[in-house]
Amino acid sequence: MPVSESLEFCGPCGERLDAEMAGQMFPDDPPWAGHHRSEIRAELMSLVASIMRLSGLPFDVVNGRLNQAMKVARRADADAKQLCAGIRAARSWLSALTASHRDAC
Repeated sequence: MPVSESLEFCGPCGERLDAEMAGQMFPDDPPWAGHHRSEIRAELMSLVASIMRLSGLPFDVVNGRLNQAMKVARRADADAKQLCAGIRAARSWLSALTASHRDAC
C-alpha cells in the first residue's frame, strides 16, 4: 500500500507490527539476566539508532512505539524484563525494515 513518507509502514503492516510488538511475552530466563540495566539500556539505544537510520523516523516516534511494547510511559520506569521486551520488539522492527530494504533493491 502507498505511504505518505519513504520508509514508513503502510496501515496494515504498521498494525501487524504493533500487534506483534504488543504480543511479546517475557521469557522466564531473559538473555540479559545478570547484566546491569545500563548495559541493557545501551543495547536498546543502539537498536533505536539503527531503526531511526533505516526508517527515517524521528527519535520520539521510535521511542514511543518501543515504550508501548514495553508497556511503560517512560523508559526510566522500565524494569529489566520490560527492557528485554523492548529489545525484542526493536530487533523485530529492525528485521522488518531490513527485509523491506532487501525487497526494494
